[in-house]
Amino acid sequence: MKFFRILYLFFIFPCLISAQADQWINYYANSSTACQVSEGNYIWVGTPEYLARFNTMTCRMEIIKSGIAVSAIAVDLNGTKWIGTKEGLLTFDGKSWNSISGPKSGLSFGQVLAIAVEAKGNKWFGTAEHGLFKFDGLNWTNYTTSNSKIPGDYVCSIVIDRKGNKWLATTYGLAKFNDSTWTNYNTLNSGLRYDFMETVAIDSMGNKWAGSYLEGLSKFDDSTWTVSTHENSPLPMLSVMAVSIGPDGTIWVGHNQGIAAYKDSAWSFFNSSNTDSKFNFCKSITFDKNGNAYFGHPGGITKFDGKTWKDFYFTSTGLPWNAISAVAADDKGIKWLGYEYDDLYKFDGQSFTDCKSTTPHVGYFPINNLMTDSLGNVWLCGPGIVKYDGQTYTQLNVTLPNGGISSMAFDLNGDQWIGTAGGVVKYASGRSTIYSPQNSLLPDYQVTAIAVDHDGNKWFGTMKGALTKYDGKTWTWYDKYNSELKSDAVASIAIEKNGTKWIGTFDQGLAKFDDTSWTIYNTSNSGLPENLIRVIEIDPQGNKWIGTGKNGLVKFDGTNWKAYNIFNSGIAGNSINSIDIDKLGNMWIATETGLSAFNEAGVNLTDIKPHKQVVTGHFSLEQNYPNPFNPSTKISYTIPEGKFVRLKIYDMLGKEISTLVDEYKEAGSYTLQFNASLLPSGVYIYRIQAGEFNYSRKLMLLK
Repeated sequence: MKFFRILYLFFIFPCLISAQADQWINYYANSSTACQVSEGNYIWVGTPEYLARFNTMTCRMEIIKSGIAVSAIAVDLNGTKWIGTKEGLLTFDGKSWNSISGPKSGLSFGQVLAIAVEAKGNKWFGTAEHGLFKFDGLNWTNYTTSNSKIPGDYVCSIVIDRKGNKWLATTYGLAKFNDSTWTNYNTLNSGLRYDFMETVAIDSMGNKWAGSYLEGLSKFDDSTWTVSTHENSPLPMLSVMAVSIGPDGTIWVGHNQGIAAYKDSAWSFFNSSNTDSKFNFCKSITFDKNGNAYFGHPGGITKFDGKTWKDFYFTSTGLPWNAISAVAADDKGIKWLGYEYDDLYKFDGQSFTDCKSTTPHVGYFPINNLMTDSLGNVWLCGPGIVKYDGQTYTQLNVTLPNGGISSMAFDLNGDQWIGTAGGVVKYASGRSTIYSPQNSLLPDYQVTAIAVDHDGNKWFGTMKGALTKYDGKTWTWYDKYNSELKSDAVASIAIEKNGTKWIGTFDQGLAKFDDTSWTIYNTSNSGLPENLIRVIEIDPQGNKWIGTGKNGLVKFDGTNWKAYNIFNSGIAGNSINSIDIDKLGNMWIATETGLSAFNEAGVNLTDIKPHKQVVTGHFSLEQNYPNPFNPSTKISYTIPEGKFVRLKIYDMLGKEISTLVDEYKEAGSYTLQFNASLLPSGVYIYRIQAGEFNYSRKLMLLK
């Protein structure tokens, strides 16, 4: 047993301030529910991309924090949420986020898979690599196979019985721990049919119910084992991923083919074929204070009140994945999204559209990079190059060396320069010219970044050969041996209007080069939070916006540094793949965990109006007052003639929140009160329709 005492170190990050709701707008795909816990009127839901909260009274789902891969959640006696993630442990008290793992804390959890809280306040944490941890409020104790009798260091589930015994589902069987002695159960010494145990729960009689990866459900009453599989019971062949005991004693089982319930010695089975739920996969189960059951599925949660089933989703954007590989904004204000494992999507400011290819020989096309041109074409870079004109996909007949395309740029003549794993390709007038170390002075085959300066020079970043300039005749190398560049692995290049080059590296931060002198920025001498610089974007004011591998976005104005991450801002994720700035000054940030729109002056989508707004005569919709407001505000409107009036509230994704008016109104001026006490802080839209009159305004709720 490993025992150590440390100061209870937290890295405290302030919670998001309300004003950031206007600076940041995030767009997410639905995700798969990994874990749930009930607290009062809320169900806290963890997914591989974010933490969400479901209000059981209003049935509204709210994404609380994105960019974290949540694998376990528990609420302690003080209401603090303990959140196990892929990279460690966090706490959230409703205001502040705290990280408990990392080098400064002296703790290394790896992925936290299970959390349990004792009645006396001790917390227990099961991990994927480091066994079991106990925290008593001051001291941490770590139990592993090297210092205790725990059967395995992979702990999937923890439950505590009335005597305080800890029961652990591990990959080497079931374990009981009474704070001093371990009792282990496996296929060699018990009735278990399989050692890989996924989950464990305890009913009111003290029976243990353990679900296995392959061999069904096992019941243990402290003396006898009863195993239910597809061979000896009505259970289908299944992998049990969740077991939970309902308030009425029903044993609920979540598995890879749906949901099973065991009560009064009888089994019931539920899936998409006999319920209103669309899902046949359940990994987590919890119950609210009224006894309603909630089942986690790939897209959200399903509520069952004993009679009816209803699915609730995290978002309604229609996006296929949260991991977005590329984003580009065109001159019309349309944002284009590329996915490594899906189609091209576009966003018009209100809705996302799947631009699925129906062109023969194109089909599925994994996208590594995107570009738009002045003609409105979208260029997709992946295994090859495809042009999309808004209607038709055309695959270029370009000769490419082996390997996919990592980057592309147009030169001053409109010719394309294409970076690949086998060199760089110039494509002009239907003809391909390949440059590689074999036939040119390009220093490396793997070209990672391309930029073209105002003189027409091409700048190539490579994986092992650093930076190269090509003026059409001469190749010039810059590496760590003949320049002040500290790394030969270049990840990104951006060029200012004055010709200054900014070079991001994979391991040594950022370099500035004005064709004469170098300036190096890294974690030791600047505000950079890490040295992997995936992307650099320069705004019209000359600010550099730097996307990092794991630590979010950084702004550098030439003097000051400002970092934006998931704990101090509204950004959707810390792992940034692509950045582009639209004509309204909004920055679009593609991350591994969602899409962010950011504008320091407030995100502006106002010139993109899918619905025509007509103001005629004396029709009017006034700005709400007060604004911002909390929790209620007044909305006034005028109609000069009798009309059927609809006045509705929407969130920034276009989802309808509330209907304030939906009836015929005589001519006149009207004022009504809108109460938003059940809504989270943020920017909302209120929209009136009265005959041909349509108009929308924004209102801001600040709590």
